[in-house]
Amino acid sequence: MPHSTDQDHSSWPPRAASETQSPSWERYKLLRELNPAPHAGYLLLHPTTLVASSPERFLSFSRPPGATFQLCPIKGTVRKAPDITHAVAEKELRGSPKEVAGNLMIVNLIRHDLHAVVDQDTNVKQLCTVEEYSTV
Repeated sequence: MPHSTDQDHSSWPPRAASETQSPSWERYKLLRELNPAPHAGYLLLHPTTLVASSPERFLSFSRPPGATFQLCPIKGTVRKAPDITHAVAEKELRGSPKEVAGNLMIVNLIRHDLHAVVDQDTNVKQLCTVEEYSTV
């Protein structure tokens, strides 16, 4: 079951580690094989099991003192193809007013929501960063 750490990372559904030989655990391992996303989770809550796999980190936070809350949305994608390099995808995404505007809108909404929850100023450390994932 979950254990306490100095830093927790969450995707929705929430993440927890429980290695069992259940059919749901086998499905989770298959999901990780088919979609090797950096944020995944298996939560066994008898009789319900939640399984998740996503390249998007929904929420990361460190505990006080010096608590840090981080949300990292993914906005805008470019379909993988043999002729689409990282540089080509980055140029396409950064050069699109629609993609940039969509990213700014999401970041502004997240900053507003985060400020309302933690009642502290929020800072954006990265904006419109292009990242590459094997399945996106």
